[in-house]
Amino acid sequence: MKMIYRLFFVAALSFVGVNSLSAAPAINADSLWDAANTLYVNGDYKGAVALYEDIEEAGLVSYDLFYNLGNAYFKDDQLGEAIVAYRKAQLLNPSDADVEYNLAVANSYTKDRLNVVPVFFLTRWVRAVADLFSGKVWATLSLIFLVLAAAGLLLFLLAHALPRRKWGLGVAVVSALMFVVSLCFMSSAVAKINKGAEAVIVAESASVKSSPDRASIDLFILHEGTMVEVVTDFGDWNEILLSDGSKGWIRGEQIKRVSFRNDE
Repeated sequence: MKMIYRLFFVAALSFVGVNSLSAAPAINADSLWDAANTLYVNGDYKGAVALYEDIEEAGLVSYDLFYNLGNAYFKDDQLGEAIVAYRKAQLLNPSDADVEYNLAVANSYTKDRLNVVPVFFLTRWVRAVADLFSGKVWATLSLIFLVLAAAGLLLFLLAHALPRRKWGLGVAVVSALMFVVSLCFMSSAVAKINKGAEAVIVAESASVKSSPDRASIDLFILHEGTMVEVVTDFGDWNEILLSDGSKGWIRGEQIKRVSFRNDE
């Protein structure tokens, strides 16, 4: 069952254009992990960050890695990088209370206070349900509902008693619907992991321009740690959207995307 689930999840990653999140690295990740943790405990946060980053660059992705990396960044006063790492950890394990708390603490240090455009309640509810579990959990639920749907269909086809046939049909229909729903949530979670539309200001301050040109008008200034959404790219510039609906252009080196792709 574990192997089937793993193949199912990897297939889903491929379906939405995402490479496997557990590439085999050419380094001794265990040694680096232990060394990084030791440096962190001893207060060498820059050294810990460097080793955690080496593990990430090798292609290994895990909740623990990004949680520890976020802590090391935060201790090293790299607020923007810390928020990026915490968000990555949160995407991999949305229900974890520790990363939610640490992310909230990090966000409290940001200077910009933006209003949030109201979202239709149904959309907000769907997003809340989708964020309850990680993509792996939704993949597991999809498999469970698929098996239940198949079992219900078999019972409907093979049972002789009418009550059992009705019961089997009901299980098959409900399970099939839940399979589709959980599959959609899994695809959404996986796409979010690799989309890279979410980004964080990593520069101490950044001028948001009216157009992708250094000589264009300054619309407003954002500070390190503020989260934005990347709408489009134009050369070295990114058009960003803020939670209050404001838009503008910013240089690419002033933001870091919340993405697991090494080329971002």
